[in-house]
Amino acid sequence: GVLYGFEPVSGKLKWSFDCNVPGAIDPFEASAVDYENERHHFFGKPMVAGNVLYVALNHDLEVPVKAPLRAIQLDAGGEKPKQLWEFGPPEFKGTYTAAAAHRDVVFVTAHDCVVYAIDAKTGEKLWDAQIDFAHDRSLSGDPVVHEEKLYVPGSMSVTVFEAAREKKCLGRYEFESWYPSTPHFSGGRMYMTAGDAVYALET
Repeated sequence: GVLYGFEPVSGKLKWSFDCNVPGAIDPFEASAVDYENERHHFFGKPMVAGNVLYVALNHDLEVPVKAPLRAIQLDAGGEKPKQLWEFGPPEFKGTYTAAAAHRDVVFVTAHDCVVYAIDAKTGEKLWDAQIDFAHDRSLSGDPVVHEEKLYVPGSMSVTVFEAAREKKCLGRYEFESWYPSTPHFSGGRMYMTAGDAVYALET
């Protein structure tokens, strides 16, 4: 759960930033299981937009925790990064995927298949939407912004919204297999996997 920043040419360590809360317990040293208060680690990759990094921690695929999404200011002058805000309201169940950012909005998918749109400056929720059944899980596909649209993989679907501060759903792709991957775009098509198949989909 620690981020490290390196000088790209020499590889010299410039800074480190612990994304765990102060006092979090090392699970290998804990006398009893305490998932909420243990140190957690990364599942979704850190995502950088401008000079802000967005990332969340989690525990493991069987025991999710409600760790917040953090916005971390990266200072080009070499100073240690600092946290701008964290997004972790009671209804946010934590995430296993990376966030996406477009202009002044950040998008993140909670593991219970709810996508949240967040104000990039304040960390306040703008809107949310249930993209699959509430008991399903979103584990593998990151939300992606492409040509002003937000593509959100769920448990067996990809739902499309306007990438905007107000919620507008444009449609969805449905699959017969679980856990569609992060979408990739080329030549007017969306490419991804779901289950044991590769899909080329018209956008």
